[in-house]
Amino acid sequence: MELLNIFSKKKTKIIFCPKCKSTDIKKEITIFTAFGAPSLWKCNNCDFKGHLFPEAKINRMKEIQKKFSKKEK
Repeated sequence: MELLNIFSKKKTKIIFCPKCKSTDIKKEITIFTAFGAPSLWKCNNCDFKGHLFPEAKINRMKEIQKKFSKKEK
């Protein structure tokens, strides 16, 4: 029963791009990852790549994106 509860929990956090705040992120697998190097993440929106992408609660994501769009104007 406990195993079922682990799989039924909803994802509460989401990774987003630190540059454009998009949530369209993909993990790139490299040969270095096989040797223990940190994962490389790529934003499919602005092509930003990095090893550390911030994480936020899903319910705060719209607020973060709204603040970012105000700064751009």
